[in-house]
Amino acid sequence: MEKTAYTFKEKAILTNIIKEKGSVIECKKTDAVSLEKKSKVWEEICAYYNAQPEVGCKRTTKQLKKCWANLNQAKRKIITEEKYDILKTGGGTRSAKEHDTIMDLVEEAAPHLDIQLGCQYDSTARYENHNNLADPTTDLATGSSLGDTQETVLEPPKKTARTVVDQNLEKTLRVQKLQESIEQQRELHELRMQAAKEELEAIRKIDEIKLATAMAELKAGKKALVS
Repeated sequence: MEKTAYTFKEKAILTNIIKEKGSVIECKKTDAVSLEKKSKVWEEICAYYNAQPEVGCKRTTKQLKKCWANLNQAKRKIITEEKYDILKTGGGTRSAKEHDTIMDLVEEAAPHLDIQLGCQYDSTARYENHNNLADPTTDLATGSSLGDTQETVLEPPKKTARTVVDQNLEKTLRVQKLQESIEQQRELHELRMQAAKEELEAIRKIDEIKLATAMAELKAGKKALVS
C-alpha cells in the first residue's frame, strides 16, 4: 500500500474507533490471552476504518498501530510541556498554546495519558503566597530584599580546600591499610614456609639417626657371629 500522510479526518476516524475499543488495546497485560484479544480488536479496528467512505487510503493493522502510537507520543509530549510551563510560571499566567482538536480526541480515547494530582495550586509559589508562608521578595536565609525580577538560584555545595584534603587523606589511609594487610599476609606466608622447612629438616635428622643406629646394630651382630 502507498504511504501517504493521514488527513485530519482520518485521524479523527481512527481515534473515535479506538475510543470504543480503548479498554482492550490500552490494557497493560502481556499474557497470551490478552495479546490475542488485542490482536483481534486491532483487526476489527482496521476493517472498520478501511470501510469508512471518508478514508482516502486503505491502511494495514500495522500502519494503524503505528499511527496510534505516534498520536499517543504527541499527546504525552504536550502534557509534559504543559506541566513544565505550569512550573516555570511560578503561579502566573501560562503561555498560550495552539489548540489541537485531534489531541482532545486522543485524550478521550486514552484518558490514562493525562493523570494529574488534584491540587488547586499549580506551583510552589502560588501555594506559599496563598498561605502566607513566604514573602516572594525576601530571601529567607538573609532577610534581604531580592527585588521583583530577581530569582534565587540554588547552587550545589562547593568543595572547599579542606574537603579535598580530607578526601585525599582518606584515600591515602585506605591505601596504607591495604599495603599493611598485604605485608602481613606476606610475612605470615614466610613464617609458615620457614616452619615447614624446619619440620622437614628435623624429620631428616631423625631418619639419619635411625639409619646410623640400625647400621651400628648390624655391624655388632656380624662381629658377634664371627667371634
